[in-house]
Amino acid sequence: MLCVKLSAKRSLMNETSSMDQVFLERVHSAIENNFANESFGVDQLAHEIGISRSQLHRRLKVLSGQSPSQMIKEFRLSKAKDMLQNKVANVSEICYRVGFSSPSYFNTCFKEHFGYPPGKVKRIGSSGITRKHSISLNLIFVSVTTLAVVSSIVMFIIVLKKNTEINTAEINQNSIAVLPFINDSPEKENEYFLNGIMEQLLFKLQTIGDLRVISRNSVEQYRDQIRLPTPEIAEAMGVNYLIEGSGQKYGDTIILRIQLIEASTDSHLLAWSYEEQIESVEAITRIYAEISESIATELQAVITSKEKQLIEKPPTTSLTAYDFYLRGKAELDKFGSDDESQEPLERAENLYHKALEYDSTFALAYIGLARVYRIKHRWDELFKEEYMDSMLILVNRALSYNDQLAEAYVIRGDYYRYRSRIEQAIDEYDKAIMHNPNSWEAYYQKGVLQYMDDFVESLGNFHKAASLNRGLFLPSIYRKIAGAYGMSGFKEKCNFFLLEALSLDDDSATHYSLLANVEDNYSNFEKSIEFGIKSHAIDSTDDWIVYLIGTQYLYLGQFDKCLEYFKKYEILKKTFDRLGVWETFRLGYAYWINGFEEEAEYYFDSGLKVLLNLAEVDRQYFYQDFHNFYCFATIYAFRGDKDKAYENLRKINQRQRMPLWMVKDINNDPLFDNLRNDLEFQQIAKDIEAKYQAEHERVRHWLEENDML
Repeated sequence: MLCVKLSAKRSLMNETSSMDQVFLERVHSAIENNFANESFGVDQLAHEIGISRSQLHRRLKVLSGQSPSQMIKEFRLSKAKDMLQNKVANVSEICYRVGFSSPSYFNTCFKEHFGYPPGKVKRIGSSGITRKHSISLNLIFVSVTTLAVVSSIVMFIIVLKKNTEINTAEINQNSIAVLPFINDSPEKENEYFLNGIMEQLLFKLQTIGDLRVISRNSVEQYRDQIRLPTPEIAEAMGVNYLIEGSGQKYGDTIILRIQLIEASTDSHLLAWSYEEQIESVEAITRIYAEISESIATELQAVITSKEKQLIEKPPTTSLTAYDFYLRGKAELDKFGSDDESQEPLERAENLYHKALEYDSTFALAYIGLARVYRIKHRWDELFKEEYMDSMLILVNRALSYNDQLAEAYVIRGDYYRYRSRIEQAIDEYDKAIMHNPNSWEAYYQKGVLQYMDDFVESLGNFHKAASLNRGLFLPSIYRKIAGAYGMSGFKEKCNFFLLEALSLDDDSATHYSLLANVEDNYSNFEKSIEFGIKSHAIDSTDDWIVYLIGTQYLYLGQFDKCLEYFKKYEILKKTFDRLGVWETFRLGYAYWINGFEEEAEYYFDSGLKVLLNLAEVDRQYFYQDFHNFYCFATIYAFRGDKDKAYENLRKINQRQRMPLWMVKDINNDPLFDNLRNDLEFQQIAKDIEAKYQAEHERVRHWLEENDML
C-alpha cells in the first residue's frame, strides 16, 4: 500500500511539474516572438497566454520569483548580450532590436543587470565575470523532468530576482538588518514585549554612526511568514549581516536567544542566550548595550563616547512605566495598519498616559502622545492659530528630559514643516541625524522639503533614505526620486526609478498615473492623456488622474473634453467629501470657456477665499507657497488685475531654482493669456527657463561627480 501511495504521489508531482513546464515554455515562446516589439508588455503577454494580468503575475511569482515585467526586461537584456557577443550590430541598433526605446535607459538597465555597460561586452566576452548575473535567464525555461529540478531552478531565480531589486542600494560593509523576533511564548499577548526588545536593540544599533542599520518597517515584511534563506533576505535588504532573535516571557522572567549572522556564508558569528528575571529597566538596557557593543567590536565599528552613552542610557527608571509604553507602542503600530478603526489610537493614548503616571519624566511616552496628537488633529486644526502647538509642547517636554532622542527631533521637524518654517524644520532633521545617523525619516523629510527647491540636496537625501528603508515604503521613495529627476530634466532616470518602484509593488495604476505626469512636465500632452486613460481604466476612483487628463485637454484647447473630465473630478472629490484647493481655478476656467459663467465665478471665488485663508494663517508647507503664488497669479491675471498678478509672479521669480513643470505652465497656461504680450511677463518666462536650465546643469554635474550618469 505504501508503494502505491508513493507512486501516486510521484505521478502527481510529475504531472504538476509537466504543467508548470508547459506554462513556462508558453511564456518563453510569447516573449521570444515579441521581444523586439517596444509596446509588448505585461498586458500583451497576458493576452497572448490567455489569462488575466493578475493570474499571470501570481503564477510567475510562484514559479520564477519574478514579475512579468522583470521577466520581459531580463529576457530582452539576455538577447541583447547574445547579439553583442556575436557582433550582430552596434549597441544603439541592438537597443531598438530588443524592444528598448531609449539607448541611455538600455545602457542603464544593461549595466545594472550584468555589472558592466553594453559597450564592454566584446572585451569581456561570454566568459567574463559579472557583478550579479553571469547565468542567462533562459534557465527558467530549461526542460524539467522532475519537481526537484523545478524547485532548484526556482530558488536560483528567486535569488537573481532579489539581486535585481536592490540594484540601487549600496551595500555598506557594516550593514545590518534586525529581523522581527519570534515569540516562543504560548501567550500571543506577550509579543508586544519581544517587539519592544527588538525595536530598542535596533535603536541602540542605529545610534552607531559606523553602522548602516535598516529601519524597522523594512523588516516587518518578514514577520509571521516562513523565512526565506538568509542570503536572499540580506540581498533584498541590501545588508551584509542579519540579527535574528526569539524568546518568551512568563511573569517577570524572559528567555532570549539572539544571533548575528553573516549573510554571505550563512554562518553565526555571535550568539547570546539570556534567561533571567527582569526587575528593572536597567537590566534590559544592559542586554541591549552588551549585544550592541559586541556587534560593533566584531565588525570593527568604532563607537564614540557619546554613542556609548546613548546605548547605555535606560529610557526610564520605572519597569511598570516601560511596560505600559511598550503596550502603547504596539497599539499605535496596529493603528498604522488599520486606520479605519480609532480604537487602537485611543488605547495607545491611554497607555502612554498610564506610563507617565509611573514616571512623569519618561520622554518616550511624551513622544508617543505627540504622535497620537498629530494623527488625530493634523487636519481639523489646519486653520486654527494654535495648529499643532500641543504636539510641539509634548515634544519639547520629551526633550527637556532627554535631549538625545532622534525621534523627538524628527517630530519637531514635522511641526516646523507644517508651520512653514522650513529652515527650522531642516535644522531639526539634522539634529535627528546627528543622534541617529540611520534615521531614514529625517533624510526623507529633508528631501521632501528640498523638493523643487534644491534638487541636488533633495536627491541626495532621497537616495540615502532609500538605502535605509527597504520595506513597503521603498516604492514611494523611488517614486519621489523619479519625480526629482523628472522635474530637473532627466527623463530617462525618472523612468528608470518608476520602473524600479513598479517592480516592487506592481502598482500599474500609480505607474501609469506618474508616467502621465512625466509627459505633462515635458509638454507631451497627448502622450500624457494616453497614460492617464490607462491609469483610470485600472483605478476609476483616483480623482487626481481624472483632473490631470482634464488639464491636458485644457492645454490642447479641447475645452469640451476638458470640462467632461473636470466634472468627473468634481463627482469623485465630493464622494470623498474634500474638493481640491489648488485645482479650483482650472475648474473655473473650464466652466468659463464653455459658457458657464456662474459656475466659473463660484470656483474662482471659493479658490481665492481658501488661498487667502491659508496665506493669513501661514499654512503653506513644503513648496506650497510656490503653488499658492502661482494660483493667485493665474486668478488675478484671468480677471484682469495685472498688478496683483505680477505681484505674485515676481514672488515666484524670486526663487533661485525652478522645476520643469513651471517652465511648462508659464508657457502654456491659458489663464495667462491676458499677460502674454507684456514685456514683463515675457521676461519672467525667460528668467524661469534660465533658472530651470541652471538647475538641470547642477544636477548633471552632481550625477557626474557621483558616477551616476
